[in-house]
Amino acid sequence: MKTNLSRLVPAVKRELELAETRRERKSAEIALSVSEAKYRNIFDNATEGIFQTTPQGRYISVNPAFARMFGFASPQEMIDTVTDIGRQLYVNPEDRERLKRLLMEKGSVEGFEVELYRNDKSRFWVSINVHAVFGPEGDMLYLEGTNEDITKRKEAEIALKKSELDLRSLIDNALNGIYRTTKDGKFLLANQAFCSMLGYTSFEEMTAAITDITHHLYVDPDARQFIIQQLEKEGSIKKYETQFYRKDGSKIWVTINMREVRDPDGNFLYYEGIDEDITTRKIAEESLKETVEKLRKALIGSVRAMSLTVETRDPYTAGHQRRVSSLSRSIAQIMGLAKDTIDNIRIAGIIHDIGKVSIPAEILVKPGKISELEMSLIMTHPKVGYDILKDVGLPYPIAEIVLQHHERLDGSGYPQGLKSEQILLEAKIVAVADVVEAIMSHRPYRPGYGVDYALEEIEGKKGILYDSDVVEACLVLFREKGFRFA
Repeated sequence: MKTNLSRLVPAVKRELELAETRRERKSAEIALSVSEAKYRNIFDNATEGIFQTTPQGRYISVNPAFARMFGFASPQEMIDTVTDIGRQLYVNPEDRERLKRLLMEKGSVEGFEVELYRNDKSRFWVSINVHAVFGPEGDMLYLEGTNEDITKRKEAEIALKKSELDLRSLIDNALNGIYRTTKDGKFLLANQAFCSMLGYTSFEEMTAAITDITHHLYVDPDARQFIIQQLEKEGSIKKYETQFYRKDGSKIWVTINMREVRDPDGNFLYYEGIDEDITTRKIAEESLKETVEKLRKALIGSVRAMSLTVETRDPYTAGHQRRVSSLSRSIAQIMGLAKDTIDNIRIAGIIHDIGKVSIPAEILVKPGKISELEMSLIMTHPKVGYDILKDVGLPYPIAEIVLQHHERLDGSGYPQGLKSEQILLEAKIVAVADVVEAIMSHRPYRPGYGVDYALEEIEGKKGILYDSDVVEACLVLFREKGFRFA
């Protein structure tokens, strides 16, 4: 009995061990089944394409997302249809071979971007993350990885690159100089037009020579400082004209349009500008100025000749027109009028009595009282002067000033009886100067009354006969500025 029990114990023990082994194996199988189910669930429901392929180019397994990415109804349809990945799916089959070479060298590749065909032969871009599984002998068993559809990003990149190329082409082929600079005076980029404008064959040659824009490029360094100040104050500057040095040391005129460029946070990035070579225009302008100045001098000479024509017939008023011109110009300057307006007033003053050439000399020099008929003849001289001057090409409104210099604010003047706003300001100025000079000077029929009497006359009739602002300017000239006739 004892012997049978001793035999039974080991047998029971082995049975228990086998039962435990079977239980552990069952638990492992259950755990593996659960794990496989979890993996399958992830595999089947992942939004990213997952695949396994043979090294030769056939799919072993693909998930639904991968199949949909390529336009197949199911993973099995894709596996059955695609029998040569490189030739059927790759736009450039060589890309597949390049990927395999990288895998042989590195074992895994991330972010491999390639253009592929869908089932309907439309094209799209993917980013592949893949690794190779090797056997004990180092042979590649299979590939597995993921695909991400990056078509939208690639299309955006391609569009951006095209836009950049188009912009680059536009900049490179622009007729005007386009550039970017730093605040401290260095070029970041410039198109060929800008380099050529300065006499350089390339950007590299230009930047090697111009390392300090302020002192190497600008003829007047203060001009660059002024531009910077304006940019910091206003953010941009337009149509600023200055001179640049060219490579050979010659100078050119340019017009500058420049702006500050800042990032979204307001941090300064660079200055950006477009410059145009205006040297030809500036030379033409200077030539025109010289021509205009010559014509102006010729005109003044002709005007003075006309003035002398009048004065030789009336020796008692010799110098009257010249003095009226001088006072008129000084009044206009005190009033702050424009230079062209002042010049017109000065010229009109010199010839304001030119119409007296039509009046008999004996009337002009008559020492006694003038009759009504004689006075009516004298009162025609503004209109006669206007008729003489209106068609000789003098600047506007010189002829009109001559016509109106005897008009008065209250309408009592001649020849048209104009009032207040109907009279040109220039004519109002010559009128006051004419009255002051006439009162101060000797005439055949009376002695001169002096400056104080003349000033009292215009001051007393200020706003009635004579323009108030003009009278005030004239009073300032004599009483505060010490004006005297030469």
